[in-house]
Amino acid sequence: MSLLKGYDDVVEEVKAKEIARRRALALRNLIPDVDSAVATSMRMDILGKGLDVYGFILNGIEAAQRVQETIAVVRSTRLLSESESALAALKETAEVAKVSEAVEGGESIMEAERFLFAANVLGVLTTYVGVWMSIAGAWAAAKADILTDNSASGASRGVVLGGNDCGPHYVSQFWMFSNPSYPAYREVEPTARNMYNIGLVAGYGAGKSLTRNQKGNLFRYIHENMTNATRGMYSGNFKDWTLKKKQDYYIDCGAIFRANVLAD
Repeated sequence: MSLLKGYDDVVEEVKAKEIARRRALALRNLIPDVDSAVATSMRMDILGKGLDVYGFILNGIEAAQRVQETIAVVRSTRLLSESESALAALKETAEVAKVSEAVEGGESIMEAERFLFAANVLGVLTTYVGVWMSIAGAWAAAKADILTDNSASGASRGVVLGGNDCGPHYVSQFWMFSNPSYPAYREVEPTARNMYNIGLVAGYGAGKSLTRNQKGNLFRYIHENMTNATRGMYSGNFKDWTLKKKQDYYIDCGAIFRANVLAD
């Protein structure tokens, strides 16, 4: 029994170190905090080293805790209560996969009231991502890919929305209110929706928390990685664009951020 316990301790230590490594690469540490004149002569491909999508989300949730607008998004969209109920399904999945020990450390995970009234309103989101990270490898690769895809999509759109200082009401226009459709994997649909929305919140927090110089350099990097045709399409005064054009712009910027920065 002691040998088994020793093995479990090692496994937990490895898990803790892996999470710490993922969280070490925060977006704010990868973007130069210099004005545009200096940035022009700098190589912006520092971002190209790639951020692990789940590490990025964990960092983003931490950043979101310091951004009042992000908390407003979470509360207005009922993400907390949705995530709390979805944790039950994740716990069941963990048990089926025989890794329930990954969530045993908190029977408190299922105490909705504790999370609903916690001082840190985003704590449940961190728990949700932590549980998912623990069981993802036990799922079929196709299911894991679905959740990773939705997480990366939400996070990428969130970071450009936050980086351009969009308000909570506008961010809600990018919210996924209905479950995405995966006919062969119906059981993964609610979690996929939640991972997209949590990614959106985390990305928004990460982008919003950047300095003014970093925000400018982030979009400079994104524009440099656009095709000439795409860059030309988004020329002109941003204020004069239609709502649809602005939405398309954020979606395209998010796709470029994902392709060049996030490592799925």
